[in-house]
Amino acid sequence: MSSIRKTVLSSHTPGMGKAGGKVSRSILAPSFLGGALIWLTASCSGFAEEPVAPGWKKQAFDFGAADLRGDIALPNDGTLQSDHFQPRQAGTAGRSTVVGKIASSATVPADVTVMAFDLEYPATPLRVCAYEAQTAGLDIVSQSVTDDQSSASLRSVKAKNGKFEQVAFTRCLTRGTKLLAFHFATKPAGTGEDAAVSAGEKIETFAATMFKGLTFADGKPVSHWEGMTDIPLKVGKRSTALKSSPAWTVAINDFNGAVPAELHLVRKRDGKDAGLIWLGAFEVLIATEN
Repeated sequence: MSSIRKTVLSSHTPGMGKAGGKVSRSILAPSFLGGALIWLTASCSGFAEEPVAPGWKKQAFDFGAADLRGDIALPNDGTLQSDHFQPRQAGTAGRSTVVGKIASSATVPADVTVMAFDLEYPATPLRVCAYEAQTAGLDIVSQSVTDDQSSASLRSVKAKNGKFEQVAFTRCLTRGTKLLAFHFATKPAGTGEDAAVSAGEKIETFAATMFKGLTFADGKPVSHWEGMTDIPLKVGKRSTALKSSPAWTVAINDFNGAVPAELHLVRKRDGKDAGLIWLGAFEVLIATEN
């Protein structure tokens, strides 16, 4: 018998409760995803600015902050009605404001609502997207997140007795400690799966064209992590950086190359512990036969 050493990473987040868990898939997902759902496979990668499509225009928007101003692409007869966000109150985790609306029309296949979140710390956009969809009574059937976790997309539906009543697409983008959520919702032409798929394809094609014309006046990317801190982690000869918001304080970090190693992050509120993240790396022995 011979033994092979192997490094194993494990993590635990005690005290985070439901908020720290993964978004659960709807019980509708297996049947709904069984069809040719092209709209559910679209990439969640950031959209690069491109010339506006024929029949489209650029419209300026101002949601009331330097990092929430810019331009967006809309059909020539479409209009984005905008308003200023409401800043969060001191001592609160954040505040949300409806800052924009686009009414559905012959060229706009969904009612579009834009929400701005002013947050104490940079947020995980997937959680915000999921919360908004679930608050609207929707069942999530697909989700995707960019590699840097700075933006997310959700596809969701509302159904009753096997009949689809609404199809929605939600896109959330971080802007430092602010976040924008674009929610597209429509009623399919019919109640069956084919009608829901068709409505979803139209929504996401429209959203992709709209976001290709999205730019911010401050010149920064569509989504970014301003204010985040890199925590260096090294195991053996390999090094990486874990991004962390100012909400978390490093209590222990002995990831200096050797194992075992541990990282402890602590979050406090009003002087009391409000959260703990623990990451550990250990060597284990795996027995193999010659």
